[in-house]
Amino acid sequence: MISKAKVKHLKALQVKKYRKEQQCFVVEGTKSVVELLQSDFDVLWVAATEWFITTHQNLLNHRKVEFVVATASELQTAGSFQTNEGALAVARMKGNIAPRLGQQELALALDDIRDPGNLGTIIRTADWYGIKHIIASDETADLYNAKVLSSTMGSFCRVHVFYTTWPHSFRVIPGRCWAHVWMATMYTR
Repeated sequence: MISKAKVKHLKALQVKKYRKEQQCFVVEGTKSVVELLQSDFDVLWVAATEWFITTHQNLLNHRKVEFVVATASELQTAGSFQTNEGALAVARMKGNIAPRLGQQELALALDDIRDPGNLGTIIRTADWYGIKHIIASDETADLYNAKVLSSTMGSFCRVHVFYTTWPHSFRVIPGRCWAHVWMATMYTR
């Protein structure tokens, strides 16, 4: 059972201000939580159905993460999804660190992607193409927004997003030229 204090904490983390303050975020859904548990993110705790816990017991034990048994109804109440038959988790945010690109490595640069669903889809697509780094303008949607995380379908665990102010953003990549960075601008106004 998810305690009232945990539900309150989860609801607070749905607001960007509190996510930044606490440096934590919520991941919902079976696939995304499994991807999170397999990643290098610091997972603080998991609330999951008995089915999820039984199915992924080895993963939970390996990560030594605190977990509580919850019903699908409790997951729905505590989270932002309309339905959640598996799990939700709280994890610590990673630092906003500039990428260090290898000789043949590509990065995707995004400017002003405001729609969270679009950003999540771009992250998922970058992951599919093997692009591990995204450089985003400060105006781009928040990576840890529930809609962004949901639409990445777990790809946020493999693609690092670095936020910076344009036009000085590429000074953070010493020795790189524009040919190594694919510039994508999308206006969703």
